[in-house]
This record gives sequence, structure tokens and C-alpha cells, in this order.
Amino acid sequence: MMRVAEQELLLQVPFAAVRYTTGECNYGGRVTDDKDRLLLNTLLEKCCCQEVVSIPHHKLSPSGLYYPPDQGTHQDYLK
Repeated sequence: MMRVAEQELLLQVPFAAVRYTTGECNYGGRVTDDKDRLLLNTLLEKCCCQEVVSIPHHKLSPSGLYYPPDQGTHQDYLK
């Protein structure tokens, strides 16, 4: 269970800035094709949003097969 301070910090994540720096700043670097840029920004809109951190098992796809993992340690994610 997350502590209150961690929850408050998650509420302050500047997702628009994170999406911009990840998506637009990569354009011209490793992402050079305009269609790749569109795909990257579309994926970021789905995966880099408030719902991902505030809704447990937020669906990243219509099928519901893809969702963020539960919070854990580094070792938990390696299993």
C-alpha cells in the first residue's frame, strides 16, 4: 500500500511534459519518420497518463490484456 506522501507526489506528475520530452524531443533523434512519431505519441497518450498511476490495472488496450504491473521491488519485476 502506498503512503500518503507517495500518493500526493503521483498526483503532481507533469504527464504532458513527460510525454513531450519523450515523444517530441526524440523526433529527429532515434525517431525520424513522421509515422513513427505519431505511433510513439499515441502510445505515450495511452501509457503515460494519470490513470496509469491512480487506477489499479488501468487497461492499456481494449481487450484488457495489457495493464501496468502492481507496485513492487526491482526483483518483483524480474520474475
